[in-house]
Amino acid sequence: MKSSALLIIALICTSTFASTTFLGTHNKLNNILNKIDSTEFGKNLLDTIALQLESNAPMDDIATLLRDMITDIKRQQEEADEAKAAKDIECDTEITEYHNRIEHANNEIQESTAAIKTLRNRKRDLQKAIKTRETELVLLDQHEQQIREDRTRDHAEYFVRTEQTEEVLEALEVIIPKLKAITPHNAAQVFAELAKIGNSNPIAALVQVASALDAEALTRCITLLEDLQVSFAAFMVEDQEREISSQVLFDTLIHEIKIMREDTTAALDQDRIELVEVNGSLESQIRRREENTEELASAEAGLAAKTAECELFTSNYIRDSAQR
Repeated sequence: MKSSALLIIALICTSTFASTTFLGTHNKLNNILNKIDSTEFGKNLLDTIALQLESNAPMDDIATLLRDMITDIKRQQEEADEAKAAKDIECDTEITEYHNRIEHANNEIQESTAAIKTLRNRKRDLQKAIKTRETELVLLDQHEQQIREDRTRDHAEYFVRTEQTEEVLEALEVIIPKLKAITPHNAAQVFAELAKIGNSNPIAALVQVASALDAEALTRCITLLEDLQVSFAAFMVEDQEREISSQVLFDTLIHEIKIMREDTTAALDQDRIELVEVNGSLESQIRRREENTEELASAEAGLAAKTAECELFTSNYIRDSAQR
C-alpha cells in the first residue's frame, strides 16, 4: 500500500471519524482501504486525502472534504444510473428497430425471391407461347396458300372436263337421231352428212365406228350411245354439284383460317404485351431483392455495432459503479 493509504489509516485510527461504531476494527478498516486503493479512482481519492494531510490541513477540513467527495460520488452514481437507464431505453429501442429492419428485409427478400421464380416461369411460358403462335401463323399462311392453289387447279380441271363433256353430249345429240334415221337406202347419205360436220368434233370418230357396223350392231351401238348420253348428262350434273360443294368448302376453310388467324394474332399480341409487363415486374422484383439484401447487411452490421456499443457501456457502468 502506498504511503498515502498508511497515512490515512493512522489518521482514521486516531480520530473519532474512524470510531469502532463507524468502521469496525482496525483490520476491517485496513481491508476497506486496500480495496479502495486497488482501483484507479480509489488511488486518486486516497492521494487527494494524503495531500490534505501532508499539508497539515485541519481535521474538520479533511472530514468536510470526505463528506463532499462522498456526496459527489453519490451524485456521480445517480447520474450514472440515470444515464444507464436512458442508455438502456436507447439500446432497447434501436436494437428493436434493427431487429424489425432485419425481419422486414428478410420478408422482402423471401417474397421477392418467390415472385422472381414465378415471374421467370411465366416469362418462359410466354416466350414459348409466342414462338408457338408465330409458328401457327406461318402454318396458317402456308395452309391457305395450298388450299387456294388446290382450288385453282381443281376449278381449272372442272372447266376442262365440262367443255369436253359438253362436246361429247353435243355430238351425241347430233349423231344419235341421225343413226336412228338410217335405212338401207340412205345410209351412205347420212354418213356423208355426218362427216361434213368436221374433224374437230367427236362425231367424226363416232361416224367412223358406226359406218363399219351392220344393222344389228348399229342398233346395239345406238343403245350404247343413248346410255352414254344419259351417263354423261348425269356426270355433268354430279360434277357441277361437286364443284359447287368444293367451292363452298373452300370458302368455309378460308373463313375458318381467317378467324383462326385473327384469334391467334390477338392472342399473340396479348402475350407480347404481358411479356413486356412480366419483364418490367421481374426487373422490379430483382431490384427489390438487391435493395433489401443491402438493407439486411446494413441492419445486421448496425445491430452488431449497437450491441457492442451497449455492452461496452454496460461494462463501463458496472466497472465505474463498483469503483465508486
